[in-house]
Amino acid sequence: MVKKLGKDWMPTRSEKSNYLDSYSSQKLDPSNPAQFQAKMVEFCRANKTAADALLAGNIQLLGFEHVRDSFGDRWPQVKAKVHLLTESVIKKMITSDDIYVLANDEQFIVLFGMADREKAARKSKLIADEVNQRLHGFSDGTEGLSVRALILEVPAGKPEKLESVNELAKSVQETQKEKEEEECLVFVEAKAEMRLSFWPVTNIRKRLVSMYQAAVVVPEGAMPETDSETGALEAAVDTFALTNASAALIEAAGQKKRAFLIVPVRLETIDIKRYRDAYIEQCRLLPQLASRRLFLMVEGIPDDVPQSKLHGVFSYVAPFVAGFVGRFNMGFDRGDKLGGISMVGMAADGSGVDNPSPEDLVTMSDFVVKNRAGKSRTFFINTVNFDAASMARRAHFDYVQGVGVAPAMAQFGTVFSIT
Repeated sequence: MVKKLGKDWMPTRSEKSNYLDSYSSQKLDPSNPAQFQAKMVEFCRANKTAADALLAGNIQLLGFEHVRDSFGDRWPQVKAKVHLLTESVIKKMITSDDIYVLANDEQFIVLFGMADREKAARKSKLIADEVNQRLHGFSDGTEGLSVRALILEVPAGKPEKLESVNELAKSVQETQKEKEEEECLVFVEAKAEMRLSFWPVTNIRKRLVSMYQAAVVVPEGAMPETDSETGALEAAVDTFALTNASAALIEAAGQKKRAFLIVPVRLETIDIKRYRDAYIEQCRLLPQLASRRLFLMVEGIPDDVPQSKLHGVFSYVAPFVAGFVGRFNMGFDRGDKLGGISMVGMAADGSGVDNPSPEDLVTMSDFVVKNRAGKSRTFFINTVNFDAASMARRAHFDYVQGVGVAPAMAQFGTVFSIT
C-alpha cells in the first residue's frame, strides 16, 4: 500500500535520517572527492564519452522545486526524508550501469549508462511518477518531482576533471549553454526566410470563419526535422511566431478586421524559466487587444499533465492573452480535469485521419464528448481532406481547420460566412 505523505506530514525523530546515511555503490558521494572522481571516470569510460566528449540526453535532472513549494516553510524539516524516499525509488529503477548524486537540496542528477535519450527519459518519468504518488498521490493534481534532460561534456576528453559535484554541474551548465547557442544560430540563419501563414478556422455550427491559426513556414532543409536537444531552437521559433503575430494583430486592427488569432507555443517554452523570460518580454510588447483576441495553442502537453502544472505555467502569460487552446492526442480524455486555467479549447490533431473509417468517427466523437467541459470548445486541426472535415462535423467538433477546409493565407484575414 502506498503511503501518502501529504502537506501535513512530518517525520518522526526515528525517521529524521540523513541522505548520506544510506549507501549504494552507484551513488556518488560529494564529500569524498576520490570516490566521486573514480566513479565518474569509470562511468565516462564505460560510455565512451572520453572519446566522444559528449553525453547527450541520458543525463537527467530530477528537481524538487515544486515539492518544496508544496511543503512551504516546512521544507527544511522534511527535505531529508524526501531525498531518502527519492533515492529509494532511484535505486529500484536504475541498473548497474547507472550512477546518481544529490547535487544540492533541490536536485538529483541521474546518469544513465548504456542508454539512449528515450530510454533515459522514460525511466526518469517512472521515477518521478512513483515519487509523486508516494508524496502526494495524483488525486489532488499536485505537481511534484520534475524531470529534465541534460547534456554533459567531458572537459577536454578527460573525465578526471569531473572531480566534484560542482565540476559536474558546471560542465553540464556550460555544455547546455553552448548547445543552446548552437541551436539558436540555426534559427538566426533561417530566420530571414521564415514567415507566418494564417489558416482559416471554421465554426461548424455557425458556418463562420472568425479566427485564424498561425503557423511558422520554414524553408525546406533550413531546420532540423527532429526536436533540438535543449529546446532553445523551438523557443526561438515560438518567440518569432509571437512577434509576427503581434504585427499581424496591429495591422488587422488598423483595417478594422476583428478575427481572433491562434498562435502556437510549446509547453517547454513557457515552462523553462530561461526560455519563458524571453517569451514574456515579447508578451509585454503585444498590443492591448491581444488580451481579447489572441489565443495561444500550447503544444507538447503530456496527456497525464496535472491541472496544477498548467495552472502554474499559464499564470505567467495569461495576463497578456485571451486564453489557451491545448493540443492533445486524439485519445485524450481528461478535459474535465483541466478546469480553471483559462483553457478555452481542446484541439485534436487530424493529420493522421486521411481515409476516415467508422472507428475514426467513434474516436473523434469520444474526444468531443470527454473534453467539452464547461465553456471549453473542441478543435479538429490539420484536416487533410474534405472527407475528414465532414467526419469532424459529424463528430460535432466546434471548430475545424486544415487543407480539407481552406488553404492558408499570407495575411491575417477577415471574418466571413461560408455559403
